[in-house]
Amino acid sequence: GINAEYGGLGAHERSHTDARPFKCRFCGQAFKQSGHCANHEDSLHLFRRFFCLASPGTCTQSFTTTNGAKYHLRTDHSIGAKESLSFYEQRDTDQTAAVLAAESISFSFKPSKRQCTRTPSPKATTKPPQADQYGENGDEIESIS
Repeated sequence: GINAEYGGLGAHERSHTDARPFKCRFCGQAFKQSGHCANHEDSLHLFRRFFCLASPGTCTQSFTTTNGAKYHLRTDHSIGAKESLSFYEQRDTDQTAAVLAAESISFSFKPSKRQCTRTPSPKATTKPPQADQYGENGDEIESIS
């Protein structure tokens, strides 16, 4: 469902428009949701990967997406979706630090802090209707002159 308290309504409304307020810090590609932008940055620019933890020392597989990691766990290790969360983790790779240094970005990886910058949205060109033009159910009220 849509949870307005956590920004779900804004994300839902953007799904019906061309608004893409979240921009990648590296290439400028724009996204409708901050999480999609963060995933793009992590996998394409920061080379962060999801590593398999099912067989430490034996399985060295890594993936760019959680879906890839979950599919691997299900097919190669017979671990179902409900249990899979404890069998993979996202980590920086050797290339991550080099990219961050080259871009003069210094921060340690904290999954809860993954946010892309929001670009200012252009101001609306049309005025919203006056509140007294519409009734409680949203129907336009006819004016009597």
